[in-house]
Amino acid sequence: MSRGQGAMREKPLVLVAEDDPAIRKMIGLQLLHIGADVIEVGDGVAAIAYLQTNIPDMVCLDLSLPITSGFEVFRQLRRDPRTTSVPVLVVTGRTGLQDEATVEELKPEGYLPKPLKFRVFCDVARKLLEPFFAELKRAQQ
Repeated sequence: MSRGQGAMREKPLVLVAEDDPAIRKMIGLQLLHIGADVIEVGDGVAAIAYLQTNIPDMVCLDLSLPITSGFEVFRQLRRDPRTTSVPVLVVTGRTGLQDEATVEELKPEGYLPKPLKFRVFCDVARKLLEPFFAELKRAQQ
């Protein structure tokens, strides 16, 4: 079940764009635990390159990515008609008033400040992936 690609997937695919390798790995493990397949990238350029040829079921996005910021990755996601409806979970340590105002302007489907509480992270990720799991259940009936 691939958004717009016609291929049926048994698990949701989540792109994790996070520059801190330890946090990226922990997020990936949590997503695997809730039943997702995970692609991990460490900078904004890699995230954009991946999104040019793939459409994940969700993007977990740090705003402080090197090379190309998470803000720009988010804007490109929303400009591309293929990815405009992909839910985005912003996970960031940027919690200043200006950053929070910018996040509010972007209107991601989910927002969690760092340090992450992984139980809360899993709850939010499950909620954002619920349409995938519901569609998969309908297809299996």
